[in-house]
Amino acid sequence: MRMTATASQAAPTTPLVVVGAHLHGEPLHADLLGLGARFLRATRTAPVYRMVALPPVPGHPPLPARPGLIRDPAAGLAVEVEVYELPVAALGELVLAVAPPLAIGTVALDGGGQAPGFVCEGYAREGVPDISHYGGWRRYRAAHHGAHPAERPS
Repeated sequence: MRMTATASQAAPTTPLVVVGAHLHGEPLHADLLGLGARFLRATRTAPVYRMVALPPVPGHPPLPARPGLIRDPAAGLAVEVEVYELPVAALGELVLAVAPPLAIGTVALDGGGQAPGFVCEGYAREGVPDISHYGGWRRYRAAHHGAHPAERPS
């Protein structure tokens, strides 16, 4: 993890890679900003990931549909992501709020870098659609009119 601090930032920060519901314009983006995150850039992962569509989860609070980024070097593709700068202290708060099967792990980025970010445990690929061929969460959502298959009326 690369931590940085500048004169304008008294607290150390870390990059954070977001893949789905925390992307700009998605349902959990405001939560990310509430932790003090600042947008750095849009980029892609290294071509070593599969992406699955996880259904919404009812509960308190309910969780929106979101993708799961699963490392698969043998059959992976590059996926669109956003990189934010997050205060290190806020990372702990975020880790505690991430619901399984998602987690914060290391995400390999296009061009050889890596950063902490949202990943998914491999077991979660069972019984959910593989959406890797869309190349990113926004493209998947646009192709399905913003709805997860489980959210669409029959």
